[in-house]
Amino acid sequence: MRSYRYFGNKGETIPDDVEDLIVVHPHVQEIPKRACYMFEGLTSVTFSGSALRTIGERVFFNCFSLLEIEIPSSVTSIGDHAFWGCRSMTKVRFIQEGGSSLKTIGIEAFCYCSSLTEVNIPSSVETIQSGAFKYCKCLARVFFQEGLKTIESGVFIDCIELEKVDLPKTLEILGNGAFKKCSSLQVVNMEEGGNLRVIGRNAFENCVKLQTINMPSTVERLESQTFKECDSLLVVKFQNGLKYVGNYAFYWCKNLRSVALPESVEVISSWAFGLCPKLLSVELGDGPRDLGIHDGAFSGCASLINICLPSEPRIGQTNPDDVGPGVVVVNSFNGCMTLRKQYGNTPIPLALMRRFDNFPIHKKCYHASVTTTDELSREIESSMPSFLQDENTIPDHLVDPFGMTPFHILMSAANCRLDLLQLLLDAYPPNILGWKDMNGKTAIEYYWQQSYRLTENSQRILQAALHRWLVGSISSWKGLEAWKSDMTNRVNAIVSEDEVEQRQSLLQDSLMALSHYEHLEATSLLELSLWKMEMRSADDTSTDDDTAARIIVDKKADREAYRIGNGAPVVIPNVIEFSSRTDLALSSG
Repeated sequence: MRSYRYFGNKGETIPDDVEDLIVVHPHVQEIPKRACYMFEGLTSVTFSGSALRTIGERVFFNCFSLLEIEIPSSVTSIGDHAFWGCRSMTKVRFIQEGGSSLKTIGIEAFCYCSSLTEVNIPSSVETIQSGAFKYCKCLARVFFQEGLKTIESGVFIDCIELEKVDLPKTLEILGNGAFKKCSSLQVVNMEEGGNLRVIGRNAFENCVKLQTINMPSTVERLESQTFKECDSLLVVKFQNGLKYVGNYAFYWCKNLRSVALPESVEVISSWAFGLCPKLLSVELGDGPRDLGIHDGAFSGCASLINICLPSEPRIGQTNPDDVGPGVVVVNSFNGCMTLRKQYGNTPIPLALMRRFDNFPIHKKCYHASVTTTDELSREIESSMPSFLQDENTIPDHLVDPFGMTPFHILMSAANCRLDLLQLLLDAYPPNILGWKDMNGKTAIEYYWQQSYRLTENSQRILQAALHRWLVGSISSWKGLEAWKSDMTNRVNAIVSEDEVEQRQSLLQDSLMALSHYEHLEATSLLELSLWKMEMRSADDTSTDDDTAARIIVDKKADREAYRIGNGAPVVIPNVIEFSSRTDLALSSG
């Protein structure tokens, strides 16, 4: 193997015919720009000693054969395009023993290093400049340390193997397009208590596998198109502190189901949530304030059903760039078919201001982020005198004009508070869980759609709710013909649906209905067996007149008496619990 030394401080140069190996002399402090520009045969570079401070611009530009590099801890900066196009390089190691001095990774420094698989950024690095790791298509792992302050624009664009990112608390700026088109990115962790204020334009655009976002309270602005076309995004939660949601921030997030925006939000810009066809629930923080909702902010959200506007916004007809605070543009809800179906010609913003005027329990569940258990308990207690015990009658205070119960409101939201859910479960009979809204969905069906994010405690409470629902539904089951009709309609709906994702959603609903009917059938058969056993017991006690005993028990009142007294209310829930451990399989979503 041929070896060449480079004595840059004393005027020596690297021979033009270098083939494979360069050893940098210990006294070299800077490798000037273009020193090894397009050395296509270069496979290895060794830095000896610790004098090196700077790797200049385009030093190893398009060194196609370079396999790996170790950056000495003495280096303070890596110049722009320093390793651009080193497409065979699989490993970059920043030596950190004794503490790294590296402060800056330059513009497109490792751009098009398409074989690079892993990078561990030293804690000394404060700034990663624009496009530093752009188009590193094999980069699967990036480790950041506390100390990093700025990730500039496009740093990780099109890193299609990157799956998880843990951003350090010290990060202050996440630049435009920082993770754009990272098509495998599923998890982004942003810890509370950090310094991040702004998430730049297109920062996560086209991250098609990103499922959840939990923003820290320090984030004040989401710039335009931040999460545009994030196909897998289902739930978005923000902490109090967010003020601005930019244009097209969540545009065409076609699987987004629920969003929780805090009361600190001042502006929801044009088309911020436009064309989110499955968006069901948007929680806007409690209390009157000057909230501006701009042109088309929720346009095309055909499924939106769970939303309420703060009181007394001003309704605007147009949306100029200088639209004032507190103006809700009248066309901000165009194409919201579920809302339009309910409100007809009434301007939707006006109607949504009064959405829960006569439904205080619904309102407390809608503002779950700020509702205390004491507040909800008081509302429930005050409603109890008017509650009708007839399970076939729907109390007025429990179902709003959309057919939604407080369970629907709470269980379709991004903030489904389990302590509030438990209060509702304790207060109301289980058959309420089976009531359907104007979309024909039960509250549990909404929650089921988000079951992928259930904690163990959430699974336990939801499972208990399902048990109560199934047990409560036994008395209201209308029999085999109703089952046939329901399942036939569901199958026909699946067959006639052209959109693949909607067909999958219908299939999931149908499978859950089948599970429901299977449990219903099992518990009904169990109940019948227990009742028959009780009948035999009654028959055995008769002495002379067996026929008389049968006549007596055929009376409806006596059958009910035997049914209640035979222990079924105790046995059935336990049987369901036992069988559901395998059948419901909640933990697998």
